[in-house]
Amino acid sequence: MSPEPLAFYPQSAASTLRFVADSLVPDNFDFSIYSSVAVFVDEKVPSKFYEPILNRCSADGVPCRHTSLTAGESLKEIEGCSGILDEMAEAGLDRSSLMIAIGGGSVGDAVGFAASIWNRGIPWIAVPTTLLAMVDAHLGGKTALHHGRIKNRIGSFHLPREVWVNPDVLLTLPVRELRQGWAEMIKAALIGGEPFFSSLENGIPENLLPPEDLIQRAMEVKVSIVNSDLKESGRRKILNLGHTLAHALEMERTDQGPRWAHGEAVSIGLVFACAMAEKMGLAELPLTEKVSTLLELSGLPVRIEDAPETDVLLDRIEKDKKSRGGHVSWILPERPGSMLIKELSREEVREHLTDWIQKG
Repeated sequence: MSPEPLAFYPQSAASTLRFVADSLVPDNFDFSIYSSVAVFVDEKVPSKFYEPILNRCSADGVPCRHTSLTAGESLKEIEGCSGILDEMAEAGLDRSSLMIAIGGGSVGDAVGFAASIWNRGIPWIAVPTTLLAMVDAHLGGKTALHHGRIKNRIGSFHLPREVWVNPDVLLTLPVRELRQGWAEMIKAALIGGEPFFSSLENGIPENLLPPEDLIQRAMEVKVSIVNSDLKESGRRKILNLGHTLAHALEMERTDQGPRWAHGEAVSIGLVFACAMAEKMGLAELPLTEKVSTLLELSGLPVRIEDAPETDVLLDRIEKDKKSRGGHVSWILPERPGSMLIKELSREEVREHLTDWIQKG
């Protein structure tokens, strides 16, 4: 019997998830089975969180190339990924090489996608250095690039061979970055249901640093769903909760870059999904209020200030990968632990979105 797609060590899996200590590299991991290793790391990550990997490669006698990347949405544009491919060519990576992505969601997406297309796919390891990447972005094998101002339009399913999680790296993050991860934590709790959701209602740490057991609980929600539906043909769609509107918002630009970071956009999207479910008579009251409270305690936005034109958002939503024949699948929560998947037309969404924005 083949192993599950995802599992926590020491269980066997196509993608093994491990919590690691100061050494960062699991003691029993053997780099010598690879012909070479290419390490791509977010330039903001302190060296102590990647030097142990470089040292282990050297100790195992494996050629290792280290490249720093500027993280952000531009890395997920074709030009950004092309730079990664150029580095891979310079390193002479072959089908028995290994890639390692050390950083947040954009680094994992871009490096993972590059690994998926190099020589028709080479192995990679994800080392998440943000809360968002730990509980969501680096789990499940989705890799993607943007195209034509549509988020994640080009992509593949390519599971990282392993995911190495060191919660200590969260101590190095600014508050705004931690907040992004809490949007995904709250989403996981809403999908996971009780007692996870109630545990957050009982208190979110003031410093926004979650204990390891809470991180693992959020990871477990995604692991369970991905293992039942790796390629998102059914149940995995519920992990898109809050993301349909969020992806449209994330493509909104200012002179300084994206107007909303991923977690901020997801936060707004979660509240809209709850509000729409309530208006349709699907959700138990007061779900929107409960979710909004948790998001606001995390310092996240729950409304759209100076909203973009509704038709601009609707155009982006219709071009999203979740669109089918002019109808888009929306994930609507009934209560913590119970999600509905409903296809809605443009006009139905327009009515709900216009009403919600006007209410401020």
